[in-house]
Amino acid sequence: ERRDRLVAAVLNRSHVNLSGSGTINLSNLTIDSAGSAGIVASSTSVTLTNSIINNVANGMSISSGTHTITGCTFAGSASTSDTAISSSSAVLTLDGNTFKDWNTGVSLSNNATVTRNIFWGVQSYGLLLNSGYTLTGNHNTFHGQVGAAIYNSAGGVLNITRNVFGNTMPTSTGSLGNITESLFWGASAPSATGTNLRADALFKNPAAGDFTPTERSPARWWAPTMNSEAAGAIAYAGDPSPAGFAGAYYDDFTFPTGSSTLTGDILIHPNATLTFLPGTTIRVTRGDSLSGMTTTNRAEIYVAGELESDGT
Repeated sequence: ERRDRLVAAVLNRSHVNLSGSGTINLSNLTIDSAGSAGIVASSTSVTLTNSIINNVANGMSISSGTHTITGCTFAGSASTSDTAISSSSAVLTLDGNTFKDWNTGVSLSNNATVTRNIFWGVQSYGLLLNSGYTLTGNHNTFHGQVGAAIYNSAGGVLNITRNVFGNTMPTSTGSLGNITESLFWGASAPSATGTNLRADALFKNPAAGDFTPTERSPARWWAPTMNSEAAGAIAYAGDPSPAGFAGAYYDDFTFPTGSSTLTGDILIHPNATLTFLPGTTIRVTRGDSLSGMTTTNRAEIYVAGELESDGT
């Protein structure tokens, strides 16, 4: 069995073409402007780590074999036909990758496990699952897909847990039946069902591609004491939320006495108590900065823990 290794290479306007049986390990590659495809693998199993593929029509085309892609960045040119990874008749595992500015992030004609990946700036779909296959997706972040985060052809099976869907529909069919403990927010966000929530994720700087959850992020809702178990691709690292009071509360909190302004939803976790002391006045602005819960244009207080109020 062949186990070649290609390490720390920069390929400008060149690509990697692999064929034959066995496994090849590739790491620390930079492939830029390679034309039709960055890496083509037919029957060869590929392990690709810590690599960058930029400005190609198809970042990676794989068929047959077992493939693992970890810690890589695929940056497209936002063309209407580009695909970061096209995979068929293979076993595919994606872990900790970033896909930016592709028409389709990953096109799947096989079963796949997709964990802790970021799909953003993608024009149409983050993941395209063709009929008859199963997608297992945990802790991924999708942001800004125009068509849907996941295109699910008839007969495709989704098992999706603790994903974040921002400014995009979660699925092309609109079905949320196999999506659990996930967060929907922004334009196109559907109403939450089951164990899911709808509210702004309060990420650190999503416009710049920083999808780190902050202190009051609803992405932490399902496991607030386990930082790595926040919904989405990035673990909670203690970053503060924006100024104000909107967001989720996981520990006891007492509003300051005097007048405070509420601009968006408050979510009180089962482990927390929110207290309004005598002399506290809460003024609620029009609109909802979190655009969440049952009504997206006015602030709401969602109480799963306890609310104590002696103020006005």
